[in-house]
Amino acid sequence: MAAEKFAVAVPTDAPPPFAQISWNGRTWDLARRLGHGKFAVVHEAKCRDLPHKRVAAKIINKQAISAWGEAQLTTEIDVWKSLDHPHICKLYGSVTEGSYVILFLELATGGELFERILERSTFLEKDASRLIGQLLSAVAYLHERGVIHRDLKPENLLLDSMDDNASLRIADFGAAKLLSGLVSADSPALASTPCGSLGYAAPEQIRQQLYERQCDLWSAGVIAYVLLSGAHRTASARARTHARTHARFAAAVAAHGRRAKSSRAAPSRRAP
Repeated sequence: MAAEKFAVAVPTDAPPPFAQISWNGRTWDLARRLGHGKFAVVHEAKCRDLPHKRVAAKIINKQAISAWGEAQLTTEIDVWKSLDHPHICKLYGSVTEGSYVILFLELATGGELFERILERSTFLEKDASRLIGQLLSAVAYLHERGVIHRDLKPENLLLDSMDDNASLRIADFGAAKLLSGLVSADSPALASTPCGSLGYAAPEQIRQQLYERQCDLWSAGVIAYVLLSGAHRTASARARTHARTHARFAAAVAAHGRRAKSSRAAPSRRAP
């Protein structure tokens, strides 16, 4: 997996928490930073014995996340490892180093779809159609296996190259849930945890109602709109009239994290 360039809007010279990691019987040297989030940083990792072998190492600080976040991290790893689809970034494995969990991922050299949107502003219909088709193919695969993503957005979608015809990869399952029970139109499995990203979350998520796998389709529709128009739907006058509802949704997501964190010493009280 050669790496030419990873288009990100963050500094790439920041040092990782440690210089090397032992995984899969080999030593991996951490190189340039590819991106970062609130609780994680992603570095390119090069195999010392086989320099042509390169992966992305997502380093997560467990001390910075809530009890619910820790439980969700376990779910993320279990779900992600079971997935095998051309438009889902592969999770090869994971290790724990002290208070850090490191996920070893397929290296996508084209950067985030979000960055590509900033560069191009709008996409031709044929390009947007191709990317959304790839996304929906991956979403259908997830839903067939009872997995609901719950946080589809351009920041969680990577491109496999810098080419104009690059393929898309879903690359984050931090909010994913494995639905229990029969998943069908007649007997849908429901979720209730407040999660997702404002602007891409479905109305029922924002209203803090029970929701099901179709929330992922709403998010995909918003992404299609952004690709074609270059504008975000939350900038519309109609969306601004729902500012209070949006604020309540954001507060609910934050409150859920605080409740889970306060219950870290009492596992039986953790939020589902």
